[in-house]
Amino acid sequence: PVLAVVIALAIGIAIVLALGDDPAAAYRGLLFGSFSDELNFSAMIAQAIPLVLIAASVYLSFRGGIFNIGAEGQMYAGAFVGGVLGAKLSGLPGSLLIIVCMITGAIGGGIVGYVAGALDAYLGVDVLVTTLMLNYIVQNITAYLSGGPMRDPTAGRQATESIAPQAHLPTIIGQGGANIGIIIGFVVLFVVGFVFLRTRWGLQARFVGDNRHFSRYLGVDVRGKITQIVVWSGAIAGLAGVIASLGTQFRFVQAFSPGYGFIGITVALLGRLNPIGIAIAALFYGTLEQGASVMQFDTNVPLSLVNVLEGLIIILMTATALQLTRRRRTRATGESLPDKVTAGAETAAAGGGA
Repeated sequence: PVLAVVIALAIGIAIVLALGDDPAAAYRGLLFGSFSDELNFSAMIAQAIPLVLIAASVYLSFRGGIFNIGAEGQMYAGAFVGGVLGAKLSGLPGSLLIIVCMITGAIGGGIVGYVAGALDAYLGVDVLVTTLMLNYIVQNITAYLSGGPMRDPTAGRQATESIAPQAHLPTIIGQGGANIGIIIGFVVLFVVGFVFLRTRWGLQARFVGDNRHFSRYLGVDVRGKITQIVVWSGAIAGLAGVIASLGTQFRFVQAFSPGYGFIGITVALLGRLNPIGIAIAALFYGTLEQGASVMQFDTNVPLSLVNVLEGLIIILMTATALQLTRRRRTRATGESLPDKVTAGAETAAAGGGA
């Protein structure tokens, strides 16, 4: 992953030069702009919050062998449920209202995940296809509701009513949007890592991810485990949506996500599906996203350069992974040949002695 990032940044320098701008100034803003003042640093943390949670969701499903790429739709479901209840249940005290919104939002994401998981487990419908399609279904449903029967006409955009003030998540750094969601995100990420690596449930989930047929011989309820993995993965993505509604938007806004559900997949892969790696990758991506704004302000390089770099990182990570796999196979083949020659020589010698 480090090699992929370095090569992508090097190609980015060539792109900046082609645009006729100064690569040093552009990269100064891109990589260090988030640390230039408290406001930018706070905004960088705010960018990283949904990425940590979405990457935790992806980590859980991918390590379980379930390619859930529906985090975007699951996040929208959680954001909508949490945003609406945050406005409707304004009579509840702050801490209780926040907890209710988070639990119900996570349930909303989990329900979307359950649909895909059950279809895979009991009908054999590929979860990759169903989760991808559910993204559009959920987003269109929330678009209809937030733009029609539940629209707030005073919002000036496609959104629901503002949540109650006591449901706002407490801020932790500056005024850029950083809130306790980052703490929640890291706690969830490392709890998922602990459960997956240190519990019986996680061991069975890894067995299912490695080989479903073998897992059945071990007595694992494969169908139930598949459904559970996607449900919990969806619940975590739903929680990311709730935190966006309560922590930065303060209502459900239809266009609140620039594609966090898909960027989170890149973050999880860049972190090598490892909790510590994911935490570092999420902060790195948050740095790029916020640094892009600083870069555009200081130079003429457009924000879309970050999208180009993200795409290059994905391509290069895939290429390096394939290359490493090919080398391992070649090495394994090369090492096995001397053993076969030696064994043959010993057999021939034994035959000659007889």
